[in-house]
Amino acid sequence: MNHFTEAAKTWDTDEKAIRNKALADAIKKHLNLVQGSYIDFGCGTGLLSEHFVEKANYLLGVDTTKEMLDAFDKKFEKFDQVESCDKNLETQDFSRLMDHIDAIFSAMAFHHLERPEKVLDKLSKVLNESGKIFVIDLLKEDGSFHPDNAKMGVKHFGFDKDDLISWTDGLELKLSGFEIIFNIHKNGRDYPLFMGIFEK
Repeated sequence: MNHFTEAAKTWDTDEKAIRNKALADAIKKHLNLVQGSYIDFGCGTGLLSEHFVEKANYLLGVDTTKEMLDAFDKKFEKFDQVESCDKNLETQDFSRLMDHIDAIFSAMAFHHLERPEKVLDKLSKVLNESGKIFVIDLLKEDGSFHPDNAKMGVKHFGFDKDDLISWTDGLELKLSGFEIIFNIHKNGRDYPLFMGIFEK
């Protein structure tokens, strides 16, 4: 069973809501859009998306766990401009009709990817020329953040700036920003979250 299948039932907590509000605020500092088209990659139940839906003329939540997407769909059922998509971008591509996206954001999903650079490439192909990709994840850590890395599908113990720069090799993308935006306190210590900003 996918770890997130069971986790979806109790995913939305006050702690995660506070965190995602902070992450959304960090993203918004780099967006100058009155209205925009967005993709939330690894959207989960939509805790990050809910901070963008009011200014979205289109918002697509992408995840690989049906139960997460069910919760996402229920959360945004009154918004006609919101859709969800069950897609694994490590093995699948977006539709050829998908393009002209203004901003793509992803929080705490890239450490679950075998090859982050491969997914980044696919995301970049649907981005408009002035669009941005925001990747938020753990700064490189010692593997202690998750209680069971194998069970929880962890492929990387976070990343550093050089990792993100290496992802752009051969891509029509550059890393235009890298900053620490939040700290998660657990196990008696802080785990910093970074935000990497990619542009064409």
